[in-house]
Amino acid sequence: MIDEASNKRLTIIEQILQTVVGILQVQGAKLDAILEAATAPAGPSQTTELLKQIVVSQEQTIEALQDLPANLAVAIRHEMDLEDENEPDMEPAGPGGFDS
Repeated sequence: MIDEASNKRLTIIEQILQTVVGILQVQGAKLDAILEAATAPAGPSQTTELLKQIVVSQEQTIEALQDLPANLAVAIRHEMDLEDENEPDMEPAGPGGFDS
């Protein structure tokens, strides 16, 4: 059985992975656009400008994906810190503690 804290971490990881899948779907659509532009007949077109925009977008996506592991670690650590703050102190209250 998964405890509540583990379930929260799994939920965060699942949300992040869904975001990554969404990013990869967008990347696929961009690559399809590149292939379409590359196979278009020669002549006047806006292909060059479109390709420049796609490259800029791809670079931004790469930067976001490179930051993902660190951001995921921060999110998990933050969640774990919140859990630690909400847990009761299990140390003995004073002399004799649990032995009395």
